[in-house]
Amino acid sequence: MNKNTSGESSSDDQSPDRLFGKVPLVHKHDGGLDVEKVISPQLRQVELDSRASNELGTMRQHSRGEITPAIYNDISEEDLIAFLHSVQEAGKSDPERTNASDCLKQLQERESEFIGTDLASRYWGAVSLQQFHLGQGLAKKGEVNQAIEFVAAAIDSHDKSMADVKGVSTSDWGPYLRATLSYLENDSDSLRKLLDQCHCNASVVSRLLDGLLERGNPNYESDY
Repeated sequence: MNKNTSGESSSDDQSPDRLFGKVPLVHKHDGGLDVEKVISPQLRQVELDSRASNELGTMRQHSRGEITPAIYNDISEEDLIAFLHSVQEAGKSDPERTNASDCLKQLQERESEFIGTDLASRYWGAVSLQQFHLGQGLAKKGEVNQAIEFVAAAIDSHDKSMADVKGVSTSDWGPYLRATLSYLENDSDSLRKLLDQCHCNASVVSRLLDGLLERGNPNYESDY
């Protein structure tokens, strides 16, 4: 700090730290030792941006299945459950399920946080539901080929959700998905065989079958 002619300290400190606004940042080395180095706020922001970019890239690789997903141990199970619940409520907020795309995007962005945990099954179940709702929306618009892709993806996600389930499932979600796919593929024989397995959704599947037999091709908007 500079002194004026009267011997008093001056407030215009011209030291390097004052001039460049350097602040301490703690870095942890492989040996577990905390080492403090001094960098400017601008450089710190560059470093933080770089970390965020790397993390986003890693999560995208997880979603594409290019690398084994990491487990984010600093996120509690309660937080993950709350997230799944919030997505479910958001999906239910619109009876037409027009926000299924946003819900699915939220789920896919956080896939790596669930894989390998006890909540993986619930996660894939939530993904399956949103994929199906997207397929439904496309089917109602007559975009059958695109609808088939999403319903097939919903089946794949459902199968993942059942991977660790022991015994026979009493849910008819799987058969219902497969019945919907059979309908969209104009496969009345497979649809008829699946009808008895669809307990909760039997009335819907029955209407789909009747419409397919009557018309000879799917019209989801009319038959659903």
